[in-house]
Amino acid sequence: MEQKNDKGYFVVDMGIYPRKMYIVKGRNSGKVITDNFKGRNDLEINTADCSQDKCDVWDVVEKESLDKGFLIWLRLPPTIEDYAHEAVHVAFDTFTDISAEVDADNQEPFAYLVGWITKQLHDAYNYKETKNK
Repeated sequence: MEQKNDKGYFVVDMGIYPRKMYIVKGRNSGKVITDNFKGRNDLEINTADCSQDKCDVWDVVEKESLDKGFLIWLRLPPTIEDYAHEAVHVAFDTFTDISAEVDADNQEPFAYLVGWITKQLHDAYNYKETKNK
């Protein structure tokens, strides 16, 4: 897990997948999102329209780098079920982006990706910043 950057979010390279994962945590992080990301449809993200769920996921472009990826906003303390739920969204969207299909006869790639994403979300939410950097 990379440390949170100076803009207030985590950037996770998805390895063999040509995307990044951006993880924002905290209820009052809407400005971090609107300042640094836009939807892939080129529209601004309206965080005020977010559901009252603990978490949300968007397909995004990071404004500075123009890298495509997935933004996960963890607003309230998530449960393991919340992490897994959001991980499935990101995994399906990743497969869509690379024109892959989830295959009942070959479940391992999708299952490993969901597990890996779940761990990244858990690690980001539980990351403890230290004063001795």
